[in-house]
Amino acid sequence: MYGYSANDEWFRTLATILKTKKVVAPREKGTLEILNHSTIVDMKNPIVTYEARNLGYKFMPAEAAFILTGRNTVGMISKYSDIISQFSDDNYFFNGAYGPQLIDQFTYIVDELVNDPNTRQAVATIWRPNPRPSKDIPCTISAQFMIRDNKLHIFDTMRSSDIWLGWPYDIFNFTMCAAFVSLLYKLRTGHLLPLGNIYLTAASQHLYESDYEKAVDILQNPKTMPYHSFDITQFNHPKELTQWLIDHANKGTLLDFPKPDLDITDGN
Repeated sequence: MYGYSANDEWFRTLATILKTKKVVAPREKGTLEILNHSTIVDMKNPIVTYEARNLGYKFMPAEAAFILTGRNTVGMISKYSDIISQFSDDNYFFNGAYGPQLIDQFTYIVDELVNDPNTRQAVATIWRPNPRPSKDIPCTISAQFMIRDNKLHIFDTMRSSDIWLGWPYDIFNFTMCAAFVSLLYKLRTGHLLPLGNIYLTAASQHLYESDYEKAVDILQNPKTMPYHSFDITQFNHPKELTQWLIDHANKGTLLDFPKPDLDITDGN
């Protein structure tokens, strides 16, 4: 199935949500909500670039690197965001950080894909059973990786997805997870899997009342910034990808997409 750009799917979903009349208020915060909503994005175009959204293009690659290196400490990410630390329960750790959950499952994922390229069992679980009360409850339940038509696809299943605050970052982060898995697969097999689509399915796809007017402004003034498509073939090793993300976070050059500074070719 053909995937759209992140810009196209984000704009389309904003418009759809703003047309709904279903209002719910979890934690007494009003939202417009669509149930069981799916978006399909071509992972070559994973960045939302609407100017009026004013996304954090330093934080975006920093968070992806934070996940891929298995980190969960506030100090490692807080310099890239003024508000992220408020989601920590103790000002030191993030209870719902995806990295510690995923980093231990990447080997299993690649094992499954190598042993059976048609497998349906390459699933990483992020949700923790019976979570204790926290400011940082994971929104993602699982991420499944599948090879179809010689491309690597990722299926991101979420209990909750905020189209304004979270969706743009989730699309980018899980695209980077897919790229990381493809590069790990290359280390094992010598074959780099091209990236296909990210399928993000949310039980609740929603927009908070506080963001309604900003969303309407996007629809009325849909100006985007250009960027080069994401090309996984520029990397030879997973470490190059994480270094590339860190470089962009530090330089604020995500939309420029220059080549990575690090060159690792020995596979170690």
